[in-house]
Amino acid sequence: MKVFALENKNLILIVDEDSIGQRLDKWLVGKIENSSRSKIQANLKKGLVSIDQKIMKANYILKLSDEVHVEILEESPAGPQPEDIPLEIIFEDDFILVINKPAGMMVHENNHNEKGTLVNALLFYACSLATAAEKERPGIVHRLDKNTSGIMLVAKTDEAYFKLVDDFKNRKIEKEYRALVVGKVSQKNGEIDANIVRVGAQSKMKVIDFGGKESFTRYEVAEEFKEVSYMKVYPKTGRTHQIRVHMNSIGNPILCDDLYGHDFKEYCVPSKNNAENIKKRVLLKRHALHAYAIKFDHPINGEKMDFVADLALDFKSVLMSLREGEKRIK
Repeated sequence: MKVFALENKNLILIVDEDSIGQRLDKWLVGKIENSSRSKIQANLKKGLVSIDQKIMKANYILKLSDEVHVEILEESPAGPQPEDIPLEIIFEDDFILVINKPAGMMVHENNHNEKGTLVNALLFYACSLATAAEKERPGIVHRLDKNTSGIMLVAKTDEAYFKLVDDFKNRKIEKEYRALVVGKVSQKNGEIDANIVRVGAQSKMKVIDFGGKESFTRYEVAEEFKEVSYMKVYPKTGRTHQIRVHMNSIGNPILCDDLYGHDFKEYCVPSKNNAENIKKRVLLKRHALHAYAIKFDHPINGEKMDFVADLALDFKSVLMSLREGEKRIK
């Protein structure tokens, strides 16, 4: 067999008489250093192996003088890597961190291996993080959606991690959110007791009468405007998209929530700089939900802890606009 190494780390392998009739994947395992059948099959599925410019399958049977082109991919380091991303630290000691997560930041990597996550930032900032969780989620004891801003609690030690996870499970940790919802809420104070279930294989959730996971949300109207209501929301359970699903279920979806029944994706007001030819001034491009406060017992010394995360600037801008009486442009 002849092997030619190319500058871009691709290989060209020529099939000799001894290799005729072998399966392509098994043959490659024996020819490429530090490879395994699973790695080879993964590369085949990605279309990284070809013969005569045709993408090949794992079960291809080799023929004499086949010219096999293999693209060698450098393996990325296992697990998330530190990234120098600024964090707003609300509180820190040897056991926990309390941070104010910006909208647009994922908490941890997803299937698309996205970088720029909270975990990447934490790995750069913190000297230690709890390792008891999955390797993709060091220190993470609860989550916020990518476009939800606000307060998050992080464990720096395994002891703190297990205690906080247990407290979340037993509903000992109190959370308060602030939300802007579409329309006027019929009940100014209320509780939504409605089970939630995932819709197929999608990330979308829905309320269901039977089955699903029990979900409880308490709310109160803080301020009311012509088209929008400013809410204080207290989830008793922590289901995926719980507040967004529950508010939509009573006919008041979160403002600018493009997943749960909202008609427009941006909140805009007239630009004050051009009165004749009105231009849109976009204030909000994500759902108006902010994790505002958290109360819990310190996982190590039991001290009562109570923290608040200031409203994100985009959320605050919309609220100020509503209070000033500006009209939304659809």
